[in-house]
Amino acid sequence: MSQGIKKYTGFVLSVGNGAVGKTSLSRILDQHTLGGCSYSEIIGSIKKTKNLEFDFIPIKMAKNGTEYRVLVQLLVPPGQKESEGDRSSRSFEDIIRIYDFYIQKFDVILFMYRINDPITFFDLDQWVEKVIRFCTPSTNFLLLGTHSDQIRSRQISPDQVEAGVAHFNQKITKLLPNWRGFCHRLEISNLTGENLKELKMYLAYSIIHSQSGLSN
Repeated sequence: MSQGIKKYTGFVLSVGNGAVGKTSLSRILDQHTLGGCSYSEIIGSIKKTKNLEFDFIPIKMAKNGTEYRVLVQLLVPPGQKESEGDRSSRSFEDIIRIYDFYIQKFDVILFMYRINDPITFFDLDQWVEKVIRFCTPSTNFLLLGTHSDQIRSRQISPDQVEAGVAHFNQKITKLLPNWRGFCHRLEISNLTGENLKELKMYLAYSIIHSQSGLSN
């Protein structure tokens, strides 16, 4: 028997080095919902993020007879770090200072890397420390590998990703002693759409979990 409709609005932050696909993902998730133009056209129109960008992504899901409607606000800051010293465009830290009044606590943090670029993967350790101030004990995390369509040039093995999840669980628990969320992994392709549906379901469930205390 249906138990009605429950509505949630969730806040998601995607972080990671430049060119890992943060802006492309934001645009493509929106089109994945609307059934718009091809992913390759979207990717071809993307420019380097120089400011705080965001998209709204509506998601529907059902669980135990209840329909959930989740509106995801996905925020995308630049991937450039202040320590890199490039002042030709704003860094992540610049954006945080400018929009500190607007940025609130997040239900989900996406740590994004390219499966064929080891630097983007190992740099994720730095991104944990940069975003932990925006997390709560119920924030959920996802190690999100991109460019899965380039599997033949893969340089980050599944075992390394599993080790990364374990490392992040330990690090987040240390930085947030009362943390009761979860950290998982997923690989997607912005070009082919691989696992985008799974990602949307993960975001919806994570937001519901974060805000209503559902069990894992």
